[in-house]
Amino acid sequence: MGRIELNKITREFAELDPIPDPNIATKFHFDRAAQKLSVCLIRENGFFPNRITFES
Repeated sequence: MGRIELNKITREFAELDPIPDPNIATKFHFDRAAQKLSVCLIRENGFFPNRITFES
């Protein structure tokens, strides 16, 4: 739906492409995705896949 980027050096997330639907609160989804990516990054000891999906 959207794209975010993680800078592994600064460990900061940036929203590259927001969700294209104005009726969806993008901040909520951005925060949720960033949280899931953080968990994945920590579990993999700094190695991270090029792509990941999350569904709930």
